[in-house]
Amino acid sequence: MTRSPKGLGSVTKLPSGKYMAKIPIGKDSKGKTRYRTKTANTKAHAEDMRRKMIKAKEDRQLIAGPQVTFRKYAEQVLLSPTDQVGLKTVSGYFCNVKNYAFPVIGGRPIRDITTEEIQQLLDNVRRTKSASTVNNLRAALSHIFTRAHKANMVAFNPVRLTSKAKRASYEKPRKAKPWTLEELTRYMEVARDSKVFSLTMMMISTGMRVGEALALTWDDVDFDTMEIDINKTASYESVIQSDATTVRRHLVRDPKTAAGYRKLEITEPMLDILRLHQQEQAISRMAADEKWVDGNWVFTSNVGSTVDVANPRKTFYKIQELHGIRRIGFHDLRHSFTTILLEEDPTRIAMLSKALGHSSMAITLDVYGNTAKIESGATKAMSKLIFPNHQPAVTKEPPHKVIPVVLAQMPWGRRQ
Repeated sequence: MTRSPKGLGSVTKLPSGKYMAKIPIGKDSKGKTRYRTKTANTKAHAEDMRRKMIKAKEDRQLIAGPQVTFRKYAEQVLLSPTDQVGLKTVSGYFCNVKNYAFPVIGGRPIRDITTEEIQQLLDNVRRTKSASTVNNLRAALSHIFTRAHKANMVAFNPVRLTSKAKRASYEKPRKAKPWTLEELTRYMEVARDSKVFSLTMMMISTGMRVGEALALTWDDVDFDTMEIDINKTASYESVIQSDATTVRRHLVRDPKTAAGYRKLEITEPMLDILRLHQQEQAISRMAADEKWVDGNWVFTSNVGSTVDVANPRKTFYKIQELHGIRRIGFHDLRHSFTTILLEEDPTRIAMLSKALGHSSMAITLDVYGNTAKIESGATKAMSKLIFPNHQPAVTKEPPHKVIPVVLAQMPWGRRQ
């Protein structure tokens, strides 16, 4: 055994013939010294390991806490979520970590996992999965390691030093192109008698999120002042239980930000749609009789219960397919609402930001600046200022058609 000065550890030959490097890294809650150890095939390699551990200790990269595996700590964090992260987000985190991280680093002590290991994990997943999947996994890992750092389980969050995956040119973006006004009008014509007409028209006419629409109660609708009060959002989500199983629940939550609380003015045509919807709901109530669940929801099932968005979404897709309308998702109705209005008048950015429930105009501009082609509005406005008396060209024919005619009118081009 080679001993070093106190605090610098030692290198010991093991019965197996290998060598163990060992350094003290602190005291436990009972005052007992904790050690970090590593084994090597040769004494020289073990000495090198000891020096590296000392350096890591000096750089505060070694933790004296208990040795907990990544899987155990990840389950502890994700199966007991806090209010800081939504249940839907945590469920997604757990699925990604369970599928991709547990098989690779699940049994590793969380304090020993390095940036290089995590980057290699992400790179391997990227070979078969999309950039979106990899970045979602990266976010889940970062959440876990951030919690571990705060609990003094790791010296720092190694995920912060990894690189985000980039979407390849052949991978289609997840967002569909918003509907044009013509496509929107076509949908309104063919969907008028469908079960989802009232719900989709609410989203089309206000730009509200589908969760906000499904959370509306009749108390939120004021027919006299022609306003709708948006104060909550609803969804069905797969919630992780303490035994790692999932159960689907209807959840109603407050908006994520203060800007999410808002009142929207509703026009008379939309109020007429709601009045008709209310009458149809009354008929459904009578048909259901004792089976009716009275929750006062605006949009309900045939027996008054809350609606899982998966059901109206299927109907929405079926209408598009049946009538040859380009397919978009529910959330794309919100994009269509914003894009159509911005393309008609880019100066509406401030009022749209408020209507959408964004906390700032910067968010609205960042999300919709490209799809709405706001920059074209700026160039047209400037053109009107610098060319106030501009008259259209005599002809808009292409040069190859115009030039021969002009040449023929020249003196040298005429026949004598």
